[in-house]
Amino acid sequence: MKPSLTSSATAATGRLRGLPQAANCARRLIELAPFRESGYRILMEAFERSGNVAEALRVYDGLRVMLRDELGIPPSSAVQDIYRRLLGDIPANA
Repeated sequence: MKPSLTSSATAATGRLRGLPQAANCARRLIELAPFRESGYRILMEAFERSGNVAEALRVYDGLRVMLRDELGIPPSSAVQDIYRRLLGDIPANA
């Protein structure tokens, strides 16, 4: 059975050398299913692990605006937890 894009991207974020692969898989997930938050979470975490917090925050803001404008809802608590972690409000291992 072929692994899903989500599982491939999640596995790749766990390895530093897999960050570009994780980011590419996450972008593809976002392209295929723009209202599913998993792609955005994976992309945010890939950017975070590569030290590019500003880009991770940009991804969050794009998701937040899209969800607000299209559906009238905020991002999920899981995505908001990553956002707060990026801002330094909660530790990475929480």
